[in-house]
Amino acid sequence: MYMFELILLVFIVIVVIWAIRGKPSSAVVPVVISMPGLYHITLAPQLQEARAFIEAIASQVGVIAVGTQDSVSCYFEVHDARVSKTEMGCYLLAVSLRADMLYFQAILSLPLMYDSDSHLKRITQYTEQVLERLPCRGAVNIEGERRLIAAVETVARTHEVRVVRLSA
Repeated sequence: MYMFELILLVFIVIVVIWAIRGKPSSAVVPVVISMPGLYHITLAPQLQEARAFIEAIASQVGVIAVGTQDSVSCYFEVHDARVSKTEMGCYLLAVSLRADMLYFQAILSLPLMYDSDSHLKRITQYTEQVLERLPCRGAVNIEGERRLIAAVETVARTHEVRVVRLSA
């Protein structure tokens, strides 16, 4: 009789531990969309609707010639009512040219809690983590940076989205 109670007790403990831990939340796993040779997008899961806007930017930039110099990352605060349903009303977007491909990172903007916080700091830190394995090769392509900024601004106008460039 004691053996049955011991097995039942162990089973209950396992079920309780499993219930407390629960499943890992899928909200913390970014969505990655990759078109080899064209672009690589990393999105916060809540921003999947931003995909069309970002892919339109990639189309606007066009084909990147092999051997094109890398650009610095360009950062934007994107105000799109169809996508951002957070209390901030916007999300943060980084656009970079590395190794002949476009790289996009989109994350949620969060309320700024401390004086040292900023949207630029948040998106810069995230982008550096994502692009850690892809540092800029050689001299930075200033013309490529201008091309990226112009593409974002052009697509924003056609999609009726307001973008604010973030810079230091």
